Amino acid sequence: MKLVRIAVAGTQAALCKKTGIKPQTWNQYERGRSRIPIDTAIEFARIYDVDLHWLYMGGPLEESRFPQQLRDAIREAARREAEISESVKDLDDDAADQAAG
Repeated sequence: MKLVRIAVAGTQAALCKKTGIKPQTWNQYERGRSRIPIDTAIEFARIYDVDLHWLYMGGPLEESRFPQQLRDAIREAARREAEISESVKDLDDDAADQAAG
């Protein structure tokens, strides 16, 4: 959900403004703490032209019915998220080294 949101809307604030979903609610969807209700998922899929089946069932991105441009945007969002995660890990490792040394 997060990667799709990043690819189609960027920020949670932008998505929530356009869809009317409360930011706290969307955050629960992204974190997997709450399942997106079908009516909300249908509206999200309609607004952003995303594959409703893939949103609910997951699976390889290549098997989704997303337009190629959206698949590419999701892959780019995943790449950026991985880079951020790696940078945070490096910072944590550096902080741990400094504390130990």
